[in-house]
Amino acid sequence: MTRQDIRLALGELDAHRLRALVERCGAAGGAAAGGGHELVAVYVPRPDTVVDAEELRGFLAARLPGEYVPTRFVAAAELPLLPSGKIDQRALGRIAAATAEDRDRGDAPGTDTEQWIAGVWRDVLGVESVRTRDDFFALGGNSLRAIRMISQIEEVLGRRPAVRSIFDFPSLAAYARAVEELAADVPEFTARVALAAEVYGLDDAAVAERLAERQA
Repeated sequence: MTRQDIRLALGELDAHRLRALVERCGAAGGAAAGGGHELVAVYVPRPDTVVDAEELRGFLAARLPGEYVPTRFVAAAELPLLPSGKIDQRALGRIAAATAEDRDRGDAPGTDTEQWIAGVWRDVLGVESVRTRDDFFALGGNSLRAIRMISQIEEVLGRRPAVRSIFDFPSLAAYARAVEELAADVPEFTARVALAAEVYGLDDAAVAERLAERQA
C-alpha cells in the first residue's frame, strides 16, 4: 500500500456530497483479520450526522479500482495530527489495527444494560450474537439502523441518546456505559433496564405476560 494509493482513496472520499457528512478522513494500510492486507478509512463524522459505511464504500467503488476502496470504515472523534497539522499516519495505523483486534475480542454481555443493548443490536442488525467489544458499524450498522436503535432505547428510558454517541462509543460495552451515564437520573432506571434485559427479543404476548406478572 503506497502513499499514492492512500492519497487517491482519500481524495475521492473527501469529495463532493460526502463533505456534508464527513469533517475529515484518513486511511491506513494494515493486516486484515483473515490474512493479507486491507485499506482502512478512519473518518470524523460531522456533528449530529449518521454516516452509512456502505454508502461510502459504494461511492468509492463507483469511482476507484477495487484495490483502492477501503475494506473498513472506522468512525473516530478526532484524527491524530502531527505538530504540522498533517495526519499522523503511524498513529492512524494504530487506530486501524486496534479496531481490527476489537472485532475478534470480547466477552458475553454481563450487566443488565449490556444484555439489553445487545438485544437491541441483535434486533436492528439481524445478527445472532453480540459481544462486549463488537462494533455497531462493523456488525452492519448504518444510518437507518442507528435511528431504529436510538428509538428503541428511547422507548425504554423516555430519553433519546444523541446520534453522535454511537460514533464516539461504537462498541457494545462503551455504548452501554454511555447509556447508563445518560439515564443515571431516569426514575426507576435499574428496574426498567432489568426488565428490558429480561424480556427483550420476546414476542408481544410474552412481554405482556411478564409485565402482568410484575404488576400482580
